[in-house]
Amino acid sequence: MTDLSLTQIARALGGNISSGQVLAPGPGHRPHDRSMAVKLGVGGKLLVSSFAGDDRLKCLAYVEGKLGIVWQPERGAEPKTASIHRMQSRAMTTGGPNREPAANDDHVARKQAFALQLWSEAVNPRRTIVETYLASRGLALPDDAVMEVVRFHPSCPFGPGTRQPCMVAAFHSIETGEVVALHRTALTADGQKLA
Repeated sequence: MTDLSLTQIARALGGNISSGQVLAPGPGHRPHDRSMAVKLGVGGKLLVSSFAGDDRLKCLAYVEGKLGIVWQPERGAEPKTASIHRMQSRAMTTGGPNREPAANDDHVARKQAFALQLWSEAVNPRRTIVETYLASRGLALPDDAVMEVVRFHPSCPFGPGTRQPCMVAAFHSIETGEVVALHRTALTADGQKLA
């Protein structure tokens, strides 16, 4: 990515520079509005925020479009992995995630360790109520997602003092590929989502 300046960003967005940032109209706002702020972070990363409550990723895509930063899928890319490649491309183009130290890194570390423990306890979801649940929603379980993204935990903690069979889905770090969080979907014995 070429180095951008606040002047270039202000010109592209129809905004002005104020206090080390560009104030400009956000997506769908009138030209005179100053509903969005754009800053340049470490390594030229675009940092976008909306004063109007607009979605941050929508604002980022809008700014990227105005600046001519366009993601193109690789020729022959699989449609099911294209969104992952786009996220990776966006992270590289914008300088990666904005990682500020968490207010309580010990708490975050404990939660991640707990998630990894649950992930390691979970088993292959094939021929379990996970497949029944996904089929009831019209979804298939692709081979490349089995054990890599989706697993089955037969007795997963789910609420205070409660355990339920759960489909667990992993969130992987774009930078390292490591599991950093889990999403748990509690299921009934017949493969329905627990209400």
